Amino acid sequence: MRVAFLTTEYPTERYFAGGLASYLHRVTTALIEGGHDAEVFTLSHVDERTRDGFTLVHRVKRQTRFQRLLGKAPYFGRGAGYADVMLPGWNLAAALHRRHREAPFDVVQASNYRACGLVAALWNRIPLVTRISSYEPAMRAMYGKPLTQQQRYLEKAEILQVRWSAATYAPSVLLADMLKVKEALNVRVIEPPFSLEPPPPGLPPLCKGLTPGIYGLFFGFVGRLKGCDRLVNVLPGLLDRNPELKFVFIGPTGPISRVEDKGRFDDYIRRKLRAYTDQRVFVLGQQRPPTLLPFVQGARFVVLPSRIDNLPNACMEAMALRRVVIGTYGASFEQLLEDGINGFLVSQDDDGDLASCMERVWRMHPQERDRIGDRAVQTLQRMRPEHAIRPLVHLLEEVTRHPRTRGQRDVSQRLNTLLRLRALMR
Repeated sequence: MRVAFLTTEYPTERYFAGGLASYLHRVTTALIEGGHDAEVFTLSHVDERTRDGFTLVHRVKRQTRFQRLLGKAPYFGRGAGYADVMLPGWNLAAALHRRHREAPFDVVQASNYRACGLVAALWNRIPLVTRISSYEPAMRAMYGKPLTQQQRYLEKAEILQVRWSAATYAPSVLLADMLKVKEALNVRVIEPPFSLEPPPPGLPPLCKGLTPGIYGLFFGFVGRLKGCDRLVNVLPGLLDRNPELKFVFIGPTGPISRVEDKGRFDDYIRRKLRAYTDQRVFVLGQQRPPTLLPFVQGARFVVLPSRIDNLPNACMEAMALRRVVIGTYGASFEQLLEDGINGFLVSQDDDGDLASCMERVWRMHPQERDRIGDRAVQTLQRMRPEHAIRPLVHLLEEVTRHPRTRGQRDVSQRLNTLLRLRALMR
């Protein structure tokens, strides 16, 4: 089976920072090792073909020079938001169909993030499966963002891609249930394949002032959605009560508030914790996996107080490295963590609960931390690639046997496309 993947990010790109890219690297590797053929089409700053291991990667420019000018036009670009979504998706779909003429694909999988598979679903030539990476209305609510015209268009485009897909799945029960309730969509749950090689021994020191076992760690997108503001609230008391404790933030960052867009969150952390930064609190920015994993392996605990998540890659990486993970209830961690058994879960709205759990794990006997870490590794056994890839292969094969495109005439396809375009622009 030949499978194409459409995505906004992949590890070949310089701006790669998220779990979506890591997931795609693992799933394409698992498919190829299982005897299938997988290719990736990712948004990039260049147009070229490259290799990621055995995976052929098509790097596709987000916008051409003409498209950038079009993106500034009234009613389509500036303010409306159509260009921001349609043009990158158009370029991905165009690259996909050029390659499809050379070597036909059986099925396409696209993330719903920023509707990168919307145009491919609209053309309706190859069966398209959408993987739910996020649900924008829930994220907007968490940030308190206003529903602008541009935001409304983005949310509608993402949902239209899901509705026009031959099948849809999510890695977390949380998002699948949310789309069932909010959008009346039937979304399957398929957990991702996961495997991780630990960092090799003998690596250089992490950074000045840090040695393994003396710090707690947050890694991921540094911002309010991931609960970093809660960490800023509880860390002063924790650091004062535990003089030997240090804490590290690692990851890309964004604005403090998506509403006001004033200042960056890493600067906010340094300002709020200025009495501790550079001595006991370290804000290190984005790290590539070879550099990141030693920090994870050296942490005494990893805390991920997300407000909403989608079976986070950071949690699985920390569990695979036998770290004690502290997650939050109601953010999809329950699918991985059992409180007090293979990790810990704390309340979303109780900073005292978060601080108490962090302090408890910090003071925990090393043997107990090791036992929790061993159970965490055992939990991930069900997600080994040779096991976890089977439900996805079954879904893709099911779609290829009963594609929506089969049996349609050219006239009906064109009419269907026009009707969909009309619905999109309303």
